[in-house]
Amino acid sequence: DNAFTGQLSHELGALPQLQGFFLYKNLFTGSLPSDLGNLSSLKFIYFNDNQFTGPLPSHLGQLQVLEEVLLFNNLFDGSLPSELSLCTAVRIFRLQGNKLLGPIENVFRGDMAVDHLDLSDNELSGSLPVSLFALPSISTIALSLNCFEGQLPPEMCAARSVSVLSLDGLGAARDCKHTVTVPFSGVTLFNTLEGTIPTCVWALPLLQVLHLTGNGLTGSIYGHLPSNSSLTTLSLGRCQH
Repeated sequence: DNAFTGQLSHELGALPQLQGFFLYKNLFTGSLPSDLGNLSSLKFIYFNDNQFTGPLPSHLGQLQVLEEVLLFNNLFDGSLPSELSLCTAVRIFRLQGNKLLGPIENVFRGDMAVDHLDLSDNELSGSLPVSLFALPSISTIALSLNCFEGQLPPEMCAARSVSVLSLDGLGAARDCKHTVTVPFSGVTLFNTLEGTIPTCVWALPLLQVLHLTGNGLTGSIYGHLPSNSSLTTLSLGRCQH
């Protein structure tokens, strides 16, 4: 929360005892040096709200004790490196508000400790990976405003610990959207999904927030809402239920 500028020095990789690295809310630019992978004791990376560019270095996968990764509101691009799946101790993963693209099927796996994941407002594409919903401790999944396609997978109901599903406009990122007009309604959607909401979603025991606005989903929710639901917020705007 200052006004520091410039790029990160490669000499930072020579701090083997560093556990917390906090640079948020400055004006840093340039790419992240691969030397970050040498910070074997690092647990916390807070680089959010800067102007970092370039891809995320695959060397982040070497940080075996990393717990919190906050890189949101930067200008990172390229795909998520599959090596991030090696960061099994990470609990908080916030990468929203960047220019990340491509599929994410090979990034998340069942032995990861992630409980808060926010990849919103990027250009990620492909189908929603079922591996996300198999994360054993996941409580928040935010994927809004990306370039995803296909349909909501029934496997999303495996996320028994999830409390927040923020999935608005899954295909509505600025650089991938195309308009679709809903017949007889005057409503315009962007890059809609196929299908409906899997009925098992309504039975997720801890689900409190469900956002699915702007996906063009179809079907009915009648008869699927349990009387003991934990839902406090439900957003289904611009769907066809």
